[in-house]
Amino acid sequence: MAIMQKVEWDGKQFHGFVDIGTNYCNEDDYLPEARNVLVLMLVALNSNWKIPVGYFLISSLDAQQRSNLIQHCLKLCHESNVKIYSLTFDGAAVNIAMCTELGACFKYGQTFKP
Repeated sequence: MAIMQKVEWDGKQFHGFVDIGTNYCNEDDYLPEARNVLVLMLVALNSNWKIPVGYFLISSLDAQQRSNLIQHCLKLCHESNVKIYSLTFDGAAVNIAMCTELGACFKYGQTFKP
């Protein structure tokens, strides 16, 4: 999801740069401004609730990096006895590649009709 690029100083630290939760900060390193946010959300199948379980301020992530974050989230959900039945995402090429990294196969036969 696209976000407005803006860096702010709160008196202690800057906010608005890429942050994927590693708490790594080195003054010699350059962090780009975040342009997007990747949100991981759990949604009930048979009830009316949604819970964001993680968000990552990103500039961009490749399929491997996204699949690593999804795998980590799935592992934490499994450890909490949460059952995941599906993943939902838009049809961006990086998301399709992410699913391939996770083991999905999108090769359909000639007779497949949605």
